[in-house]
This record gives sequence, structure tokens and C-alpha cells, in this order.
Amino acid sequence: FGVIQKYKWKRVALIVQNENRFTVPMVKLKELLSEADVEYVESVFESQESIAGLDQPFDPDSRVFVIAMYSIHARQLICQASRLGRKFPRYVFLTPGWYEPDWWVPPPDEDVFHLCTPAEREAVLEHSLAVVHFDLVSDVSDEITSTGISSANFSQMYQQHLAKPPLYFPPFELAQHCYDATWALAYALNHTMEGV
Repeated sequence: FGVIQKYKWKRVALIVQNENRFTVPMVKLKELLSEADVEYVESVFESQESIAGLDQPFDPDSRVFVIAMYSIHARQLICQASRLGRKFPRYVFLTPGWYEPDWWVPPPDEDVFHLCTPAEREAVLEHSLAVVHFDLVSDVSDEITSTGISSANFSQMYQQHLAKPPLYFPPFELAQHCYDATWALAYALNHTMEGV
């Protein structure tokens, strides 16, 4: 959402694969877009379908496209965008930042090879942005847990630690979950030792 705000885009198209990995973050994104008065349209396709099965994945009134799907489908979508002339500078694509390096290059056995050339894929993706969903735990409470601190205390300590000079560490979105998991494991091991 930050990049959409930064460039002051007022309309985006979401092209989403119907799987929790993609639909769940889209719920929050749509909420943020609505709060910021950014218009959006959404196309959703089923995982077993080809992206080519979407009648109109590209909203004709949108210039910014948020892609939320696995890379195999994204390659099909990019080829379709190439055939329709959806290229920079008139159009921009936001892709998941966790895709594998050179994700737009299909493996030799993938059927998408015949859909478009590497140059056509690269022309669509030139100036695209790879983005990462980042959401620190929003369930921050003042209730003291069995660790002796609250989730609000942990969040505050974590933010202070990140900002300590001379080093700056970018936030890690799963930090609170890692802390909870480590604590749970230590707690379980500790109780296991008492029974041995």
C-alpha cells in the first residue's frame, strides 16, 4: 500500500489467484485502499484455471496492476499484457517481492514459452515494482503474558532495538511470531525436563 500512496495512484486493478496466500493480504489492502479513497477493481481466478481464462484481467480504466498469484500464472499474465500492449510508461505492474530471481523466465518444460518472447516479457516488466507485504502484528495488547511482558511491551522493545545506532535493521514482519514460537518451545522443553 505504501508504494500506491507514494506515487499518489488513485485507481488500481488487483489480479488475484483464489488462494489464501493471495486473498488474505488483499482483504487488508482493499481496506487500506478504501480508507485512502483509492478506487480499485478486482479480478479473481481459480488456481486450476489458466490466467488466459479470465475474460478481462486488465481493467480498461486502470494503469496500475497489482499481481497476487504464483509466478507460473504471472508469466501467463505478463504475456497476455504484452499482446494487449500494456507496457510502461502507460502501465505499471506491482509483483510479489518473494518471487524467485528471474521469475519471468519460464523453465524449459513450461508451456508458457510459446506465448511470448523473453523480450516481450521484459518490455512489460521494465519499471515494474516488486513489493513485499509487510504487516507487523497488529494484535498489540497490554495484557501481561506468561513471558512476563505484554505484546505491546515486546513491540516497543523491538522498535527501540531496530533504531539503535550505529546500525539500522529493517523490521522483520515475523519477529513477534518468532519470539512467541521460541518461548513456546522453551516452555515445552522446560516442562518436558520436569517429567523425565
